[in-house]
Amino acid sequence: MNTTAKKAEVILGSDNYFRWEFAMRMTLARKGLLAHVQVVKEPAEVTEAWMLNDMKALGLIAQGVAVEHHTKIQSATTAMQAWTTLRDFYNRTTMHNR
Repeated sequence: MNTTAKKAEVILGSDNYFRWEFAMRMTLARKGLLAHVQVVKEPAEVTEAWMLNDMKALGLIAQGVAVEHHTKIQSATTAMQAWTTLRDFYNRTTMHNR
């Protein structure tokens, strides 16, 4: 039995957000979790299954972020919160550095 967890294909660092974002979208899509970073559910629409899958998506996102960047998403309680936090941070810094 293999007990080692598979690591993310691309780890988010300081200078590869766009490459990471594409790779993470593909990872989430393969696992049927892409909607968790595309769709905002109203509280009345959230089911127990959605919450469980959202935690899986959040875990994949966190696993794909370099340790030094975990502070950016450590307070996120949903995959969408982590996703938008990273997107907003890296889009702002990337646009600033162009």
